[in-house]
Amino acid sequence: MFARHAPVGRAITRQAQFIIRQPIRSLTVTVPRSQQQRSSDNPHANFYKTHGRALFKSLTLAFFSYQVFYWFWLTLETETMKDEKGRTIHALQEEVKLLTSGKGTHVLDGAGEKRLLEESKGKE
Repeated sequence: MFARHAPVGRAITRQAQFIIRQPIRSLTVTVPRSQQQRSSDNPHANFYKTHGRALFKSLTLAFFSYQVFYWFWLTLETETMKDEKGRTIHALQEEVKLLTSGKGTHVLDGAGEKRLLEESKGKE
């Protein structure tokens, strides 16, 4: 019974010895000479291989800074427009107060508007 299993055990140990004795492969990659020559043939490809990251970073930074300045300008422009509209509304409210306090209530139709305009010109 033990005699039958002995050759199988020896075969397993021989395989284990073979695996242990194999040299470990290096992790370096060698490039064939034909591919090395191709990379040096095209100067444009070489330029972007060496400077591609720097170009990408500078273009990304330029785009980001443009977006920040555009947002800042848009915010200032919006605040300016709000300020102008606020001043216009305030001026119109003051004009309404002057018209309602001095004249009382008026029913204005087409002829009444013309008459009020003539009266206001005569007072100046």
